[in-house]
Amino acid sequence: MKNIKKQSALLFCRTNTLWYTILVETTCACVMLTSLFTDFRKGNLTYREWTPYNYTSEVIFYIIYARQLISSTIGSMVNVACDSLICGLLLHVCCQLEILECRLKKNFLGQKNLRECVRQHDCIFKLVSLTILQIVKW
Repeated sequence: MKNIKKQSALLFCRTNTLWYTILVETTCACVMLTSLFTDFRKGNLTYREWTPYNYTSEVIFYIIYARQLISSTIGSMVNVACDSLICGLLLHVCCQLEILECRLKKNFLGQKNLRECVRQHDCIFKLVSLTILQIVKW
């Protein structure tokens, strides 16, 4: 039963991440195409930026324009990766809490079993604390 829940949770996570990635990258592609058809023809960059040099030369303009498009794509992928990681960690914590709940419902048999449940709860609490600390550091 626990293995089936874990597999369905992983499938759910993968499916949502895939759809999220598709939507974000489609948005990036639309921004790029719109920029190519409007800003590029006018000699404007996709995003306003300050550069310490003059980029009116065609070669330099093409390089900066390509860098902006590549960096926005990479930035969107990093955003998807971070969001998916956080959701995956939270899903893992929820699964651990469900396992603990199941154990507590079944294990009112003895002191040793209750002790193991308390240890598992402490481990889950430490996992959540470390997860939150890592999220705050980002």
